[in-house]
Amino acid sequence: MAKVGIKAFAEVLGQLYIDNPSREANFDNPRLDFGEIIQYAGDEFDPERWFLVSLNSDIAGLVMPQVLPDSKGSVGSLFYFGLIPEYRDKGYGRILHARGLEYLAAWGVKQYFGSTDVMNHSMIRIFTLHDCEKMGIRKLFKLHP
Repeated sequence: MAKVGIKAFAEVLGQLYIDNPSREANFDNPRLDFGEIIQYAGDEFDPERWFLVSLNSDIAGLVMPQVLPDSKGSVGSLFYFGLIPEYRDKGYGRILHARGLEYLAAWGVKQYFGSTDVMNHSMIRIFTLHDCEKMGIRKLFKLHP
């Protein structure tokens, strides 16, 4: 992200929202959603550690590995990762998730937490393939003005 800037990164994030089964994201305003993600990263935010992913010279998606704030570097997550529609369902998501986990491990992260919408069956399958343990289901509430 450090090389392309926030605007270009947010535009790719917006492409990831197309036909996305997640109900958490702010699909109407990906730039606002992206700003909230940066805020959540807090003091641990480092644009050098969030990446656009290319395949055959085309932008295919992005990965945002993140050490969690207040974890003293021991806990991490992938704040967001995904592929634009034409690269989905080809096995790249599994590779991208694994690469994000590799970055976290290289930074000394010992524990990974991930989450997804219960309707995102592709992501649930990736968690299963990477031996992630289901810890529970959380409920989110959203105000619709």
